[in-house]
Amino acid sequence: HTHAKLRLQQQALECLNRLHSQHLRLGGAPRRQGHEYILNTYTYCILLYIHTCIQGQNNCTQKIATKLCDRVFQATEMPYWLDIEGGMGYGEELVQEMREGVKNCKIVIIMISDNFCNSGNCLFEYINIVQNHKYVIPLLVPGWQGQLDGTDWWRHAQEIFKPELSAKHPKAASFTNIPWDYLAEFKPIDLRGEDLQADGSLQDDSAAEQEIIRRIMSRFFRDGGA
Repeated sequence: HTHAKLRLQQQALECLNRLHSQHLRLGGAPRRQGHEYILNTYTYCILLYIHTCIQGQNNCTQKIATKLCDRVFQATEMPYWLDIEGGMGYGEELVQEMREGVKNCKIVIIMISDNFCNSGNCLFEYINIVQNHKYVIPLLVPGWQGQLDGTDWWRHAQEIFKPELSAKHPKAASFTNIPWDYLAEFKPIDLRGEDLQADGSLQDDSAAEQEIIRRIMSRFFRDGGA
């Protein structure tokens, strides 16, 4: 078992070195500086969310998202992309960029709130996630009013979706029969009851954070490190 573990660790290291040397470019990602990568390059993880604040500025999806990405990168060194503004504008160029980003990534972390389910950009990204059969890590964040009902937890999204709220999006015509049931394949991680830090982020090494990292690494090895 020790030899097998060492081989897996070596495989991961070799693959990460190959990715860093051949496929990746630092900086330049929309509205974000640091370890994020441009969407048309290799991106292992994409984190999707819409900026929502509940009961004060320290209970915001943006504050959870930015620190979470940094923590995940520190633990896994997996390249990722995050829109720090949590709600980009419309436009065909952006739509194409979003489509390519989802197509090229391996894992999508979705911070799901009620607002997410009626955001034009989020819906467009979600449809592309389903069409490309991406692995999803769903995070239920403050602002999600649904319950955890086994594999039917996703039905709340179906119930609250209102097409008129995203009618101005250039791809609004495609927002019919949203395949919310795709989420039934994935067990959500509930962040709504988390004890947040003073800056609004998750506690370091919390059970939720560790579970997110575990799923990312498990998927990485399942994909053969590619």
